[in-house]
Amino acid sequence: DPEPESLFPLCAVCSSPDDLHLVEIKGNHHYASLLCADCRTNQREFIDTSIPLSLMTRTILKRLLEMKRIEKRDSSVLNFQSLLDAEFKNKWDALKKKKTTRQEKLFETD
Repeated sequence: DPEPESLFPLCAVCSSPDDLHLVEIKGNHHYASLLCADCRTNQREFIDTSIPLSLMTRTILKRLLEMKRIEKRDSSVLNFQSLLDAEFKNKWDALKKKKTTRQEKLFETD
């Protein structure tokens, strides 16, 4: 990976990895972002929804974006989505490797 910092979620404003929340920003623009505690405090008048990143899964993230009609995501959220997708793919690949036997055909076909 040419940018090792992309291996961890970081605050969109200050690049801190501490106490991150996925937040919905409603101001001049409507978008999702990852913010640390200090940056959330500084932008509290624009934040509508704030969920700790430790509780976030692929399913919850997708559902939140749909429910809140958030179409724009900043780079911090896009990187986090990539991390969640990579983690899911790794788990799926590990599960596929465990399954070594395949079910035989029930009926012969030509």
